Amino acid sequence: MNIFLDFDDTIVESINNVVRIANKRYNRNIQVSDIHHWDFTYLYDDIPSDDIIHIFGEQEFFDTLRFKSGAILTLQKFSKRNFLNIVSHVINYDAMMLKYHWINQHLNNMNIPVGFMGIPPHKDKSIIDMSDGIAVDDNAQYLDVT
Repeated sequence: MNIFLDFDDTIVESINNVVRIANKRYNRNIQVSDIHHWDFTYLYDDIPSDDIIHIFGEQEFFDTLRFKSGAILTLQKFSKRNFLNIVSHVINYDAMMLKYHWINQHLNNMNIPVGFMGIPPHKDKSIIDMSDGIAVDDNAQYLDVT
């Protein structure tokens, strides 16, 4: 069976990492508990939202990115009988390549084979045919369009 997995905040701690980097960069003390929906750039209201969003595609983000608790064991278990596909938004080509290399280094090199499909900006996950499997995402709105 195909399993289509979201990346950010489904298998890795993306928001925690972006908040940590933004707090350090902009001398803030935003807490993850302050975030109530995916677009949390409003918490940095005096900083252009693109500056916060672009952290998701920076080298520092990928250098410090960590798996969610239990993700590796779960992925190992499910990869034994299923094909895992990571379907994830990317902000640009460079970010897509950084994400691809991170996945390759941290999953494929750990004998957890996964495919990767990057979704370009301003597109949704419905551009990927996921009808032959199941989708796992931390944001229910993306499950409606798959």
